Amino acid sequence: MPPGVYKITLLAEFAGYNKMNELAYYKVGETTYNMIFAGSEGNFGYLSPPITKTFIIDYGFGLSMYVGHEDHRYFTENSLNPDGQIHSIVYENLAEPAMYIIGFENLYGTGDRDYQDMVFSIQLQTPQQVIPEVPFGTVMIMATMVLAMIGLAGLKRLLHPRKYM
Repeated sequence: MPPGVYKITLLAEFAGYNKMNELAYYKVGETTYNMIFAGSEGNFGYLSPPITKTFIIDYGFGLSMYVGHEDHRYFTENSLNPDGQIHSIVYENLAEPAMYIIGFENLYGTGDRDYQDMVFSIQLQTPQQVIPEVPFGTVMIMATMVLAMIGLAGLKRLLHPRKYM
């Protein structure tokens, strides 16, 4: 997922060990996990009301679900899953741009493949503004041009002093 401000809402948990499941985000390519929902925050079944949080992130990220009773972590990046299986299903919400509904399967080998052990929505609220980096050489050329213009203005005053007084 790209950088930005996100709203994430925990909708349901149908895992037998739901109190031991945790949802986190991580920077793609790294192994530091930032918890979003702890197992104790949810409950078995549909959450009423759902739990919503907002977070700001300035890098590309993925989502992971830690399954405490198995001591495994499953990812939205399928290649990272310890059993090599798909443990998350991502649905685009066609009625809400930039919103996705994600369901995780919490059993090694994908167990019953119901993908409802943790279900949440995530929606990009504000994309991260990308400010293009200006190469150092371009900055130096522009600074040289400005200094040259100032120098020419000064030279003109020296050559024609009465015009500018």
